[in-house]
Amino acid sequence: MTAPAIATLGQPDGVIADDGFAVAVVTYPPSALYEPHTHASTYVALTLTGHYDVEAGGAHDVAPSASAVMTPAGIAHANRIAPSGARAMVVTFAPSASGHAGGLRILHGGDGVRILLRLYRAYRLAEVDTMRELLWAFGDSIGPDAPQAAASSCVRAASAILRTEFCERLRLRQVAARVGVDPASLARAFRRAHGTTMGEHLRMLRANRAAELLASSRMPLAEVALAAGFADQSHLCRVFRAAMGFSPLAYRTLLAS
Repeated sequence: MTAPAIATLGQPDGVIADDGFAVAVVTYPPSALYEPHTHASTYVALTLTGHYDVEAGGAHDVAPSASAVMTPAGIAHANRIAPSGARAMVVTFAPSASGHAGGLRILHGGDGVRILLRLYRAYRLAEVDTMRELLWAFGDSIGPDAPQAAASSCVRAASAILRTEFCERLRLRQVAARVGVDPASLARAFRRAHGTTMGEHLRMLRANRAAELLASSRMPLAEVALAAGFADQSHLCRVFRAAMGFSPLAYRTLLAS
């Protein structure tokens, strides 16, 4: 089995390749638009800094810092990069390697993201054997694609509210009223579509924002906490460690260029 070429339309740097996989950090220019396209190899992209929009099969989502996009070979998708640009660790699998099957999928936290952050640390240290072991662990952590219900209009509307207002004191009852359904119905539909509760998803969005600020600025942790919607620095530290597997300071050190 040979190492694949990095699957990306951005600019890869620091490629580490081994039998069955290749890893690189890829830089995407500000506001770049990549029209619908496909790749010959399955790949996983962990957003390090910035963010970008992803469209596939009529669905739209955002991949912020510390989220991961898994794209199987041959799946058509389009990307719009943030005005500030974006950087990602891209892992490309050889066709015969154990990669991701099914449709395009975005991980907003969870075991998969925590393992990919450890993989990035191993990549920075050029520890190829550790990288291989972590990729096996990543495959085990995501498992086969769980069947998910198509997001209803109320879930799409609620998700948009969370994405744009995650710093506010949002409550399920308030969001349900705004999208025109009762809270219990929205909660059930949201869990079916996202695999998490609305509160868990909201915490992950705040952790993603904190990750972006930690990687792209020298803001004190107390200021990061408030800017990302947390009550205080202690609250940030608890949620961030649980979500990412790193303390905020350790994460900032890991992402330092």
